[in-house]
Amino acid sequence: MFRKRFLTAAAVTMGLVLVGAVLIRASIPGPGGVIHGCFETNTGILRVIDSAVATCRPSETALLWSQTGPVGPIGPAGPAGPIGPQGPQGATGPQGPTGPQGPTGPPGLSDAWASFVDQFVIPDDHVFHDITHITLPAVGTGTFFVTANMQVVPNNGSGFGPIDDACQLFGIQPFGGQNFVGQGPSMLPLQGIATGGTVTLQCASSPMVQSFTPSRLLNVSLVAIQVGTLHQ
Repeated sequence: MFRKRFLTAAAVTMGLVLVGAVLIRASIPGPGGVIHGCFETNTGILRVIDSAVATCRPSETALLWSQTGPVGPIGPAGPAGPIGPQGPQGATGPQGPTGPQGPTGPPGLSDAWASFVDQFVIPDDHVFHDITHITLPAVGTGTFFVTANMQVVPNNGSGFGPIDDACQLFGIQPFGGQNFVGQGPSMLPLQGIATGGTVTLQCASSPMVQSFTPSRLLNVSLVAIQVGTLHQ
């Protein structure tokens, strides 16, 4: 009977010791992961304690450390990664409002077309003959101011005497022509407005007078200048 009681008491004692050991072990490390230790300076022995139930002896130095070390410095930035693939195109956004009208720009450069003839003898057949022409851009592409100038003289060798001729600009608006009766030499100017296409200078001996010597045209010029706005 005594032996049985002794074994029972020993078992209970061992169980309490084991439970105490488990409880003590469970409190190491302490809160926050801090481990408490005692270092014997004479012998160099280091032991771990539960600071909640034990303290270091007078001959020991208390030490603290943690399972997790302090945060280290931020490391350098790594290299940039490769560029990713381009994403799909987004939907077209709504059209924005119309902006205000900008200021008027400076006038553009003018374009000019010209044709020149040194001389031309008008046959005495009372039919209009093409003296020269200029080809402008297509009709309706602009406004062109057209001028023609020439010197009219009798084709008699001296250049002096009566003249009777008619000249016209074909291809202008309005149709421009002029009859000239008088004494040569004399200047004959013509002018008009064209909207494009071909402009032709034509001249004929007048059928009104049969006895005059045919005329000769000198220094004939036909010029067209494109203009932006024509003010009349």
